[in-house]
Amino acid sequence: MRNCFFSLALLLAPLSAFSNEITWSQQENNRGLNIQIQTKRLLIRTIEPADLPYFCALYGNPVVMAAFAKGTTRSAQQMTERFNNSWMVRWRNGDPYSAMAVMLCKPDSEPAFIGTVVMGHGDLEGQSELAFLLFPEYWEQGYGKEAVTAVVKCLAPMLVQKGYGPGGVPLKEIVATCRYDNIRSEKILRGLGMHEVGRHDQYGSERIFFSLPASEL
Repeated sequence: MRNCFFSLALLLAPLSAFSNEITWSQQENNRGLNIQIQTKRLLIRTIEPADLPYFCALYGNPVVMAAFAKGTTRSAQQMTERFNNSWMVRWRNGDPYSAMAVMLCKPDSEPAFIGTVVMGHGDLEGQSELAFLLFPEYWEQGYGKEAVTAVVKCLAPMLVQKGYGPGGVPLKEIVATCRYDNIRSEKILRGLGMHEVGRHDQYGSERIFFSLPASEL
């Protein structure tokens, strides 16, 4: 364990869909905030500089990005800017409302990067916007549900308990959107207990808008 001002490790109740307990660990030191969530099959953790090429590949993949935002890929330059000057800066400044790396853990092998969960800053004060992406070869295997559930149902309540909020403001709600025909994402969001709050066109297609009040975490 790194030298740190404090450390915390908690065993949380098992997720209903998985047999293993989730371990949540947090370390804070002069290099910023570091968080890890260990699930049955995954390690979801603070991003590291070495993750940048994987993020460029993920956001540059046309299949991955087809139903995300405008449906267009992001250039390596765009992702480098976002990664270094937004997400990494937040972690260094002790702001956990940022991108996390999703790593697949298998026996006798190093964890492999398979995607990301971003519980970032929303448009409104006290709002966090949720987004998640996985490489296509890891779809339809429950990894997305496992990662997003761990972040929203285990990490988010811990952050609220310890007084962490987006931009230093207490968390009020987590919001998310998905395209009306993105059945996989819609199922995950509804499974989190998120409430549909509307449907309207955005980025050239109809999208479903969801909200989960912090009081329901």
